[in-house]
Amino acid sequence: LTIQRSDPIVSPGTMSSHVHAVIGGTGFQQTMSATTAPNSLDTTCDKKLDHSNYWQPQLYHE
Repeated sequence: LTIQRSDPIVSPGTMSSHVHAVIGGTGFQQTMSATTAPNSLDTTCDKKLDHSNYWQPQLYHE
């Protein structure tokens, strides 16, 4: 879905200290409520009813 310095749980509304790779519902935002993800219009997951968001630190290779 996206790669960005955003973590709506640890640092809502501000830039995260590191980069995350995000998959899931298209409603991912820097600040999210309990209804943001379920109200997404689409998803990158193979289960079309799964509009949850999943993010993890982005890995880099030197």
